[in-house]
Amino acid sequence: MDRLRRALALRRLLKQRQPQRVVSFLWDANIFTLVAARGLEIQVVVSERNYPYADAVPWLHAKARLLLYPYSACVVLQTSRGLDWAAQTMPRARGKVIPNPIALPLPVTSPTVDPATSFDAATKIILGVGRLTHAKGFDVLIDAFASVADQNQEWQLAILGEGPERTSLERQVRHLGLEGRIHLKGAAGNVSDWYQRADIFVMASRYEGFPNALLEAMAHGCPVISFDCDTGPADMISSQEYGVLLGRSPDATQLAAALASLISDEQRRKRLGNAALEVRERYSIDAIIADWDQALALPASGGNGSWAG
Repeated sequence: MDRLRRALALRRLLKQRQPQRVVSFLWDANIFTLVAARGLEIQVVVSERNYPYADAVPWLHAKARLLLYPYSACVVLQTSRGLDWAAQTMPRARGKVIPNPIALPLPVTSPTVDPATSFDAATKIILGVGRLTHAKGFDVLIDAFASVADQNQEWQLAILGEGPERTSLERQVRHLGLEGRIHLKGAAGNVSDWYQRADIFVMASRYEGFPNALLEAMAHGCPVISFDCDTGPADMISSQEYGVLLGRSPDATQLAAALASLISDEQRRKRLGNAALEVRERYSIDAIIADWDQALALPASGGNGSWAG
């Protein structure tokens, strides 16, 4: 009943304001916005901010989404794999990929953690960034680093972020005897300093909605390694010249081999880091605004979105 009241209240507002277009974000808001605008001469653009296959959407709402989205002017997805979902599940819908933008410099918030207080200039750093959850795959990253640590004494692993898996990850590090080589640094509001200091960035996620940390690392010129998880890495690392893209499922053995290869090849690290900077243009604010202009049928030029449907 609460959702019905919200939809009716929104419909009254739409009739009063009479906008030409409405933009809605997140599946629940998308559903009641489409219901509220039904029969009115208003274009509704809906946007999914996660990978729909991975979303824990109640069965009835999932059915409503598939029924109603084709009535929108456009369904905005953040990745090409999300666009595939739209094409497969509701071919009458008009879908468009519009990723998140990268805006540099990144904001600095509290707390700040200075890399120089933990590592001297000679230390090589492998960096992971994200909430300490099972989805982020830091357990896989730790196991992979453990496999190459003995042969690469000048390299250390730093992980930025907090979350419910901290205790488990700390136990894993102790079990491996790598307390002095693997550092769980906690939350850091100056992550840009860490991207600039890192020699390799690794994303070992089991799934993502949109991997902002991977995009940020590339925009700072980090050579990156990522699994081809759902969703986003395959869009950013569109060819192996921009980074190392591994298999779909996180695997410590495969990641260890990729780490060993990149650790041993400084020139390749430099090439990958320089090539990764290309995302600054591809995911720039101007490029993403142009895509939204197109989705909203506003005058624009350029952009990097793609249409289907």
